[in-house]
Amino acid sequence: MFGWFQPKCPLATGEKVWVESRMAWLAEKLGYERLLKARVVEPTDEFFPGEYCGRAEDAEQIFQKVVRIMAVDPSRVKLRVRSDWTSSHPLGQYNSANPALIEINPSQLQDPESLVGTLAHEIAHEILLGGGLLQDNNEDLERLTDLLPIFLGIGIFGANSVVREQNFREGRFSWWSMQKQGYLPQRMHAYGLALFAWLRNEHAPQWAGHLRLDVREPLHGGLKYLVKTNDCIFESQLQAPMSSLAMCLQHLQHASPSFRLAALQGIIALETNATSGVAEIGRALTDRDAEVRGAAAQALGVIGPPSVTLCRDLRKLLSDKAPEVRAAAVFALGEIRPADSITSDLASLLRDTDRGVVGASAEALGKIGAADSRVVQELLRQYEYRLLKCDYHLIETIALSLIQMLPNAAVAVDEHFAAHDGELRRFAQESLAQAGIEQSQR
Repeated sequence: MFGWFQPKCPLATGEKVWVESRMAWLAEKLGYERLLKARVVEPTDEFFPGEYCGRAEDAEQIFQKVVRIMAVDPSRVKLRVRSDWTSSHPLGQYNSANPALIEINPSQLQDPESLVGTLAHEIAHEILLGGGLLQDNNEDLERLTDLLPIFLGIGIFGANSVVREQNFREGRFSWWSMQKQGYLPQRMHAYGLALFAWLRNEHAPQWAGHLRLDVREPLHGGLKYLVKTNDCIFESQLQAPMSSLAMCLQHLQHASPSFRLAALQGIIALETNATSGVAEIGRALTDRDAEVRGAAAQALGVIGPPSVTLCRDLRKLLSDKAPEVRAAAVFALGEIRPADSITSDLASLLRDTDRGVVGASAEALGKIGAADSRVVQELLRQYEYRLLKCDYHLIETIALSLIQMLPNAAVAVDEHFAAHDGELRRFAQESLAQAGIEQSQR
């Protein structure tokens, strides 16, 4: 009655939306039937028969098997074991060519399950890049190459290989090591597998017994959640992607935060074409889900000055508990640039405990431009602090903001660092000059 026993999704809203929407994208590009009819590949002799001795020729046999499972033309790809790679090199590498060359680290030969996961990942590159579905500069390419084997039924290996443990013994001494692999965390692998099973109406998949316990448990949790709630944007994204403002605003009223977040992401993609939806977006600034609040603020920032009527509500979010919401509100105010000054509010956030909020505040101050001396001094103090911390990303961000804010930033920096150590002063000047060069090249 009170919802105490309702199953919970093992993912945060943004992660859940990404997995569901990207699985829908794969279904659109490759065909939904491929997911529904895929035979789940298990680490058994049925799928990988014969003795495995860890030789290059064994890897070639597994490679050819994985190529066939993933329905790639064998003439499009070839395999090479890189004998010159050490353990510090990548586990695998995809090289676009005709045929494409997939190289693997020789360390993979000693771990056949991880080898299958690595090969599936690199062959996924050929499907996505070689097949022309994506460009290699796509921001989520690597995560999508981890998700694609799940869609094709060969996801057990990648999920089991995200964390690999090794035990060593020499004489009386023994030790243990753990290494992370891949791009998707275990919880997202697990939810991807849960979604795969749910879409196929497999509510108790036998193949889940082959998963590591730390993958199997969140898989069962995700599957229980999907079966109980049917809360999934997969079908809606597949049938009618949120490409119109009217559709996005409709989904913004949905009871599920997944739908509301997906709707706001659709609005952000529409950019200024979403101006007429400002009021509806503004209501999402008080959403109970932090990621929805942040996306609403982000959307208003993308729309820009037409969102000025909501600046009061955005300023309230500057003290939100969630740092991603504070950063999004800062971004929005920097883009809207209301008539009443907000520079003091933004300057106070330069001391925020979250680096993302600090960076967003510095960027917003740079965009707004002119500010009083107290704001400038706060920015210079933060510049000094980040230089001492060697926080290079924020050093560049703050230096650029100083250049945008001050007619002669170099003089202000020289005066601020005049009493400081000569090396720190030189570091400050060089960083400022480099930021100016990069700004002129943009």
